[in-house]
Amino acid sequence: MRTFISIDIVNPVIKQKVLEFQEKFSSINTVKFIDPAQLHFTIKFLGEIDSFLINDVILQLKRIKFRKFTVKLSSIGSFPNDQYISIIWAGVDSNSVNILQSLSKKINEQLFNLFPSDTRKFTAHVTLARIKSKKLNSEIVNILHKNSQLFFGQNIVNNFSFKSSELTPHGPVYSTLYDFTLNESD
Repeated sequence: MRTFISIDIVNPVIKQKVLEFQEKFSSINTVKFIDPAQLHFTIKFLGEIDSFLINDVILQLKRIKFRKFTVKLSSIGSFPNDQYISIIWAGVDSNSVNILQSLSKKINEQLFNLFPSDTRKFTAHVTLARIKSKKLNSEIVNILHKNSQLFFGQNIVNNFSFKSSELTPHGPVYSTLYDFTLNESD
């Protein structure tokens, strides 16, 4: 079972602004959009795991104490760079980055005995689209540059989730295995 730890984007205003942003690419057929109902931050990708590990993961993550918080989606960018775009993402302000990195660190610490720590630095982002053709498309680059400081809104984070992902021809289908409620205070 393919699994990951995430924070869902639940604010309908953000989802609407994402749809409006996606409209800017309507004439470009190489852009594959993420359904706004599936927008999320991936905090830790666990990959393929055996089903017998599910309860162990849940027990470890239940130990995390973390305060509820708000993230601000306030920028647009791409991975890996403008010359070779494979992902278009929404980024967050510096305060949100710090909070998300802190939560990521706690999750890695709790899962250390079950999964290796991430080798790549955590980059706080929400994937908005994937690019089918990797060759340079100046129209995509121009849209990204014109909207680089686009503010989508704030998302209140009351929980994080342990999810499974089934890859289908129409895109991934996510299922929540467990939601972890965040505290009013640390």
